[in-house]
Amino acid sequence: MKLRNYIIFILTIALLGCGEEKKSSKNQIVQESSVVIDKVDNSVTVKEFEKPKTESKPQQNDNSLKIRFEEFIVEIDSIEVWDEEGKLTEQQKDTARIYLELGETIEGQKLKVQKIKKGDIRIYQRFENSVTIMNEGPHCDLTEWKHYDSDWKPLKIENEQFLTDSYSEADWEKFIKVDMTELREAVRNQCGDGWAEHIKDVKSPNEYPCGVSTSRIFLKIEFIDQDSKELKERIISFEIPMGC
Repeated sequence: MKLRNYIIFILTIALLGCGEEKKSSKNQIVQESSVVIDKVDNSVTVKEFEKPKTESKPQQNDNSLKIRFEEFIVEIDSIEVWDEEGKLTEQQKDTARIYLELGETIEGQKLKVQKIKKGDIRIYQRFENSVTIMNEGPHCDLTEWKHYDSDWKPLKIENEQFLTDSYSEADWEKFIKVDMTELREAVRNQCGDGWAEHIKDVKSPNEYPCGVSTSRIFLKIEFIDQDSKELKERIISFEIPMGC
C-alpha cells in the first residue's frame, strides 16, 4: 500500500513539472511573439501606399520637326535631325538646311503646313546625287562638285497633308557624264593625293571604289499672298549623310 502511494506521488510530481514546462514554453513563445510585434513599424499609413492620381496626357512625338518661315510652318511627324546649336527653333529665311541623322530620310513622309499668313501654298520636290569615294570605311564625298539634279515634281495632297516622293535605287545611282581625269583632279583637291591614287584605274563614277548616291533632297514651297498676290519661294534642303 505504501509502495502504491509512493508511485502515485512520483507520477503527480512528474505531471506537474511537465505542465509547468509547457506553460513556461508557451509563455516564452508569446513573449517572443510580442517582441516581434513590438518591432513592426506602424508609421506607414494606408495613404502612402495609394497610387497617386495623375491626369492622362496625350503622348507627344519627340521626333516631330517644325520648320518656321515668316508665312507658314512646315511640320514633319517623325524624323531625326542633327541640330546641336538649336538653329531649327528659329524662324528661317529663304532657305533652311536640315541635317538628317544617319539612316533618316524625308522620302514617303507626310507634311503638315500651318499658315501664319493667308495665302495659297504649292510644294515641289527634287533630289541631288553626288560622287563618293569609298575606302573600306572612310569615304570622301564630293558634295560641292558636280551633281545629277532631278526635275521638280509637285507633291500630292491627301487628307490636307502633302506626301513626299520616294526614290528607287536606280534613281539614287543616276549621274551625269564626266571626264574621269577631271573627277580625279577634284578628288585630289578636296580629299588629297592618296584618294586620287585610290581611283586611278576607275572608268566611271559608279565603278567601285567610286559610287553615286543621293546627297540632298529639296522641297520648294511657293506661297502666294492672298492680298498682294505676291509669290514667295522658300527652300528646305535635307542634307543626307553619304556614309557612317
